[in-house]
Amino acid sequence: MDPDDYTDRAWAASVGHSPLAASPHEDLLLLHRHWMWANQQREVFERLVGESTENELLKMGVGALATKQFGFMFVWYGLLWAVIEACIDPKEGRSVDLRGQFRADIDKLAPMLRVCRNAILHVPRSGALLDSRIVQLVSEPGSAIVIRRVSRGFARLFLEEYRRQDDLKAREK
Repeated sequence: MDPDDYTDRAWAASVGHSPLAASPHEDLLLLHRHWMWANQQREVFERLVGESTENELLKMGVGALATKQFGFMFVWYGLLWAVIEACIDPKEGRSVDLRGQFRADIDKLAPMLRVCRNAILHVPRSGALLDSRIVQLVSEPGSAIVIRRVSRGFARLFLEEYRRQDDLKAREK
């Protein structure tokens, strides 16, 4: 089992109830658009990291956090948080009913992703080059795997909802 994906059983428990079905079409498009922007950042991050050797990345030490590669990673994380927040924050008015392991993964990282997003998109007043809000997230054991799994989970969620809507339209014809 790829740790970047949910098992079929875990996925069914998380979203088998079609949590986006009640969402207005415009909301679905907006959520998906922001996820696509996040995913574009992830794709560039992975390409750039893939062009570096592990030894080169290790030599950078904490300086790696200020590189082009990791700049894309942090913007990916910030945009992914925007999607998560839009889905689950009651103040956003969507309250997408995510459950199971998908929701547990989101809940586990939500506090760190939220403050990391703030650190990424707001210049810190502290003058600290290594903002503790960013360091906390990247130092969390397994966070990279969980973030990737959540990101891929949103991809699957959107694709399945579009397929569900297409199936409904086909049955109406």
